[in-house]
Amino acid sequence: EQSSIKVSADDEENSVVLTKTDVDSSDNAIVQGAVFDLYKSDGTKVASDLTTDDNGQIKYQSQNLTAGDYYFVETSAPDCYQLSTKHYNFTIGNNLQTAVKVGANDEENSVVLTKTDSDSSDNSVVEGAVFSIYSSDGKLVKADLTTDSNGQINYKGLKAG
Repeated sequence: EQSSIKVSADDEENSVVLTKTDVDSSDNAIVQGAVFDLYKSDGTKVASDLTTDDNGQIKYQSQNLTAGDYYFVETSAPDCYQLSTKHYNFTIGNNLQTAVKVGANDEENSVVLTKTDSDSSDNSVVEGAVFSIYSSDGKLVKADLTTDSNGQINYKGLKAG
């Protein structure tokens, strides 16, 4: 006796792969350790605490991924990266694997230098002093930074280090 089983597309496990890369690097280096939650488009949480692996990827496969619209939201960023509040939208069709690319930017660290005249009685500020910023390994980061009328240089865009 033969029997047949009817399988609907919703019984299949669909999957999604999210890849997080550093868009500021020359080779779009992968970003490990970013944590995301996965939601249906109506705001229902499907999965939480999904973390990018050493390939910068989250591979999620489940019967909960039925055909429809979804999005990822970053809940924790690794060191030196800013947490993104963006929704990374994607659509699942029946029996499909979907790829989601997420770009990350380095966190914009900043420094303020204030030049004062140590020989003056009130440590008055010095306008027009010129400085360069170097990394600890001696590489030039930015040259010809000049103190303003407050004796300050405010520079943004430093990477951790």
